[in-house]
Amino acid sequence: MRHFLTSSMVLATAALSACAMGDAPDSGRVDARADVRADAVTDTGVRVDSGVSVDTGVAPDVASQPDVVSMPDATPSCVDNDMDGYGVGAGCRGPDCNDMNPAVNGGATELCDGVDNDCDTMVDEMLGQSTCGMGRCQRTVDNCAMGRPQRCEPGAPMAETCNGMDDDCDGNIDNGVGAIGCYTGPAGTQGVGICRQGSQGCPGGMVGACMGEVLPGVETCNGADDDCDGMQDEGLSSVCYSGPAGTQGIGRCQAGMRTCSAGMMTGCMGEVVPGAESCNSADDDCNGVVDDGIAPIACYTGPAGTQGVGRCRGGNRVCSMGSMTSCTGEIVPSPEICGNGVDENCNGIVDDGCGVCAPGATRACYTGAAGTAGVGLCRSGTETCDATRNWSGVCAGQVVPAAESCGNMMDDNCNGMVDEGCACMPAVTNERCTTATSYTLGSMLSGNTTCAIDDHPATCGAGAASGDAAYSVAIDGTLRTYSFTMTGAAGFDTVLHMHSANACAVGDELVCTDDSGSTNVSTISVATLPQGTYFLVADGFSTSNRGAFTLTSSAGAEANNDTCAAPTAPFAITRNGTYRGVTTGKAANFTGSCGSGTDTAPDVVFSISVAAGRSVTVTTAGSSFDTVLYAGTTCGQSTSACNDDSVGLQSSITLPTPAVTTTYFVVVDGYSSSSGTWVLNVSGL
Repeated sequence: MRHFLTSSMVLATAALSACAMGDAPDSGRVDARADVRADAVTDTGVRVDSGVSVDTGVAPDVASQPDVVSMPDATPSCVDNDMDGYGVGAGCRGPDCNDMNPAVNGGATELCDGVDNDCDTMVDEMLGQSTCGMGRCQRTVDNCAMGRPQRCEPGAPMAETCNGMDDDCDGNIDNGVGAIGCYTGPAGTQGVGICRQGSQGCPGGMVGACMGEVLPGVETCNGADDDCDGMQDEGLSSVCYSGPAGTQGIGRCQAGMRTCSAGMMTGCMGEVVPGAESCNSADDDCNGVVDDGIAPIACYTGPAGTQGVGRCRGGNRVCSMGSMTSCTGEIVPSPEICGNGVDENCNGIVDDGCGVCAPGATRACYTGAAGTAGVGLCRSGTETCDATRNWSGVCAGQVVPAAESCGNMMDDNCNGMVDEGCACMPAVTNERCTTATSYTLGSMLSGNTTCAIDDHPATCGAGAASGDAAYSVAIDGTLRTYSFTMTGAAGFDTVLHMHSANACAVGDELVCTDDSGSTNVSTISVATLPQGTYFLVADGFSTSNRGAFTLTSSAGAEANNDTCAAPTAPFAITRNGTYRGVTTGKAANFTGSCGSGTDTAPDVVFSISVAAGRSVTVTTAGSSFDTVLYAGTTCGQSTSACNDDSVGLQSSITLPTPAVTTTYFVVVDGYSSSSGTWVLNVSGL
């Protein structure tokens, strides 16, 4: 059978020849490729492959017949059907495993298409993987699978749990995992009484220990259900006894019970402890003996005022058979028996009623003019009953009116006037504090109250009702103790009192003294006084004590109030006013919370007792150095107040107003190392 080449075969052959020649123009190559691709498969079923063999569709023996068109004798330099520069033969850039597809050759890039694009015998190789998503949502896929590009899709987020993983895929592990409720106590106790659940956190991705839970405990008396059984303070009673050891169960003594009530243990209820033994047939003191050691009780049933008078005597009541006996052994008044020398009726008179009076009895008497007894010098006397039981008629010790004696400042004629009709000398010009004579501290002066009248009463010396003389003395406020002594002439019973105002009334009296070692000497001693003028009143005990006297005084050493402990303890200030002293030479003991460097300056300390509701102000105005002032309820502290430079370089504080009387400790300190003369002004006490 004879085979013919179809037109398509001819064209394919022509194309191969043109390729071999290599001189066809580029357009011819493109057209040839187009023709080859267009006519690769003919309508007769003949296919042209890359080897330029023609599939005629006939049996192999026919195809091999000599009349079949074969390759030209000359081999082309590069067989490149798809015109991509790759093919078979010299001049090709490399092999071409599919010369009918210009996208497939030895230099092509591998694509995800199920084709060996780069002709390395592998399909879709080395296209890598893609990773997307976070935490548990992270996924990794091959970029190409089964010739199809793959898209990386993250997994779906889940609720975050305590597992050390990022469940919700937000880049954070175990975030937002709240505390988990927990309870390890016995079943049925949670939420009962004090029992409460706790919580477990999520440290390191693991559920932690149960924290904060409250489990059943031992029941205690506190108003709470500690063992979480639904009952509060149950079963908490106990036997108690507070008496001395060895007395419980002896005599009346017995134990009691303590129970829990309203969250507190009661006292020992019902116990009986030893008491004073009483006469009751019982062992009250629990020593094992009934009614022992009960002392007899003195008794007397006679009229008041008769016991111990005459023959009358008291008796005793004693304990017998559980009760006190009647008064035994007493002697009560009985009718008087005349002539036996015994006072039977116990009125203090022997054989009274047997005559006018009892021998030795006395009675008051006075023979002066009526109305004069007890006036001036006049006094009643005493008349005695003689052995004949009659009054003697002698009024012993009475003083009756006499002629007035000038100059003795006494009412001799008992008419209520002293030295009437007499001129008194020496005259007293400083009777009142408003006209007081100035007195210099430490000096001695003489005075005389013979002609003075009673201008200023006092709280001692029977009111100091005698004539008086007044003296003023200036105190500079230094921390000292001052002593003043009034020494009267023989027989002059002196009284000395001191006042803070020239009214010299009882209300402004500071101190009063009478009889310091002897009746004619009176000494007053007063601790540090604030700066000011004070008044001394030289006075006498009762109306008749007048006369010449001397006044002397002394001032103690300046008090050292450098520390909180004796002998240099805080000085107590009890009065408003101005005080002064020096810090130079003192130690630097305290440090305030204000005023830089106060730990290097010397300081002094005072105590001030402030009554409830009072507001006390303290300043250092007038001091010679830069001060710092502070106070506290503990010595040396500045917890109550502290100030530096409130008044120029001086300081001022107001102590907190207390609800109850409170003692404050006030420290005068210096700024840095400042020291000098301090002035302390106190007001509000």
